Amino acid sequence: MNPAVFRLMCVLAVLALAGCATPEAPFVAERSTRSEVYWRTGSGVLVFEGVFAKGRDGAGVLQLFKGGPSPVLVLRLSHNGRARAGGPLSRKGWSGDRADCPAFLAPGFALLDIYLAGNRLPEGDREIHAPRVRAAADVRDGRLVRASASSNETSSAIGVRFLE
Repeated sequence: MNPAVFRLMCVLAVLALAGCATPEAPFVAERSTRSEVYWRTGSGVLVFEGVFAKGRDGAGVLQLFKGGPSPVLVLRLSHNGRARAGGPLSRKGWSGDRADCPAFLAPGFALLDIYLAGNRLPEGDREIHAPRVRAAADVRDGRLVRASASSNETSSAIGVRFLE
């Protein structure tokens, strides 16, 4: 086979395969809330500025910042249960089914679940038990005020105070 024809076929094959990839839809926030986030690990407590956001399609995003414009952790939960983690604190990043997330990220995804369900939670303090985490939410005057989640598998625990 002629080398030029072979190269052309390879380029066309790569372009065809690239066209099959389905890019993720951009996240469009319907509502967002600033927060203070306290993350306890085995080695101490880290304090972050957090932004929780709910998308028009029911998806959610949690971004953690540590004194700069770029997030150190981004957790994204789609409306169909797919999840993704990125940023330096996610270690090497992760994506997959929400139920299969790494144990140290489970409390963060639980808090994102609580935020997304915030307007449907009853007034007062509520504990929420799931196979991988224990969580609690405090709703006052129809507004999510505080939430916390701890991993049943690691020493990771996260507390959040919602500011808006």
